[in-house]
Amino acid sequence: MSQSSRLDRMAQGAVQLSYDIVETAGLLDTVEGLTRAQVQELDRSRTAARAVSQASQDMTAASDRASQALVGVTEAVHDATNRVQRTLETSGAVLNWVAGTAQRMEKVSTIIGKVRQNNTQITEISREVNMLSVNARIEAVRAGQSGQGFIVVADAIKVLSQQTSVAAETIGETVRDLATELDELTAEAVEVSDQARHTISALAEAEAAMARMAEQSDCAQTAAKDIARQLETVRLALNDFAPALRALFGSVTQQIEEMPAIRKRINGLVSLGEDLVQLSVEAGGAAGDTPLIEAVQARATELGQLLDSAIDRGDISITDLFDENYQPVRGSDPPQVMARFTQLTDRLFPAVQEPALELDPRIVFCAAVDRNGYLPTHNRKFSAPQGSDPVWNAANSRNRRIFDDRVGLGAGRSTASFLMQVYRRDMGGGVFAMMKDVSAPIRVKGRHWGGLRLAYRF
Repeated sequence: MSQSSRLDRMAQGAVQLSYDIVETAGLLDTVEGLTRAQVQELDRSRTAARAVSQASQDMTAASDRASQALVGVTEAVHDATNRVQRTLETSGAVLNWVAGTAQRMEKVSTIIGKVRQNNTQITEISREVNMLSVNARIEAVRAGQSGQGFIVVADAIKVLSQQTSVAAETIGETVRDLATELDELTAEAVEVSDQARHTISALAEAEAAMARMAEQSDCAQTAAKDIARQLETVRLALNDFAPALRALFGSVTQQIEEMPAIRKRINGLVSLGEDLVQLSVEAGGAAGDTPLIEAVQARATELGQLLDSAIDRGDISITDLFDENYQPVRGSDPPQVMARFTQLTDRLFPAVQEPALELDPRIVFCAAVDRNGYLPTHNRKFSAPQGSDPVWNAANSRNRRIFDDRVGLGAGRSTASFLMQVYRRDMGGGVFAMMKDVSAPIRVKGRHWGGLRLAYRF
């Protein structure tokens, strides 16, 4: 095997190793992101579990108080129901008595009517006796001396008749008064009987309502006891769950704490892989990448010359060309910024950057960055005006952005003749693409301005 073949194989192996390391680092990023999200979720779950536990305790206490209150309510409802029943029984007895009294009053009224009839007959008899005494006295006068004794008898009969008449009249007046009082009493008894019937009807409805209340109160008391049992079950379950949740939270938190050390080792491997790639390419390996390396070097030199000429013409001062006072573009998402040299690079860089896209079908972009990873002028296909969707913007509006990640800063700050890096390109929306990034430094008036990046797929 020739020396060049061995170098190519070494370079390819270094590139593949770098690829695998970068991909592993990307997976670690994903795992770390998911783990941090899990920690947040576990922390929220732990907080929620504590809140649920406290709420369960509060609800248990409230359920106990409600159950005790329901016991009192149930007892009060049953007592009120019993009282209503007793009142209903008493009212029924009163109604029966009033109804019986009305009937007895009707009998008394009938008797009073008969007394009236008899008193009327007595009055008639008294009148007839009085007439008889008058006639007897007349006959006694006619009889003369022999009728004197009969006159005494006639006078006595007359006196008796008068007394009977007076007594009958007194009895009649008394009977009339008694009848009037009896009529009024009968009317009142009827009214009382009607009121009693209404009262009994209302009491019956009240009794039915109280019975329903008692039934509902019993059901509520049973439900409160069921809730208390269920809350106790929840409390016991939370007590069993809490230690497991704490252990899981501690385990995931420990993993997060170990991430920086793991990342440090991975970053070291990434750097080592890049060094191997760089050394193998510099030694003459990776012949397939050589044309692209040479192309980016030539175009970086050309961009430096264009910037030199712009300063010479007075188009921009060297101070403005090295401006680092980036001004945010209002409303941009992801954030875009402007520098005092951005308009100049928009005029000069496309003529060099755009043709480079045609050098190889694997090429994705060719764009220059300054020493801070600021990319003022991207390829036209990545320089669309931003819209309302940040995910779309991240994939299609990549100009005027600062890419201060490892690869962006590496390309902007490297002063080596070229730098080859392997990385995962964030395409937005959680989409990544494995890329090779070859860059060469851009120098203006002997000063290092930044670097030209040429990124292409594997």
